Amino acid sequence: MIEKLKGEIQNWEEKYTKAEKLRQQQNNEISKLTYIIKEAYEEIEKLKKDYQNVINERDILGTQLIRRNDELALLYEKIKILQSTLARGEVQYQERLEDIRLLKFKIGDNKSKLRIVESQAA
Repeated sequence: MIEKLKGEIQNWEEKYTKAEKLRQQQNNEISKLTYIIKEAYEEIEKLKKDYQNVINERDILGTQLIRRNDELALLYEKIKILQSTLARGEVQYQERLEDIRLLKFKIGDNKSKLRIVESQAA
């Protein structure tokens, strides 16, 4: 009977030892998983910050793009005005050239008339 009880005690001690080892392994596993979860949360927070930075940068770039497009529209409008002014200037320049050509003809004509009158006066 004592042998039987000793056997049972030894059996229970083995079960306790195995249970204690299992508990220790599970505690180690819990620690590892807790660490992994903590790292995952830290990574998530880092990604959230990065995402927010990207969103802010996108908004800034969008605003800059809108400004640049507005500036570009103004420049195109100025170019149109300058091209229109240049075209009008070219037309007026051609008109002045034509006026000069006509005046040269008149000068030549008047010189001819002057020579005729001078020759008749002599």
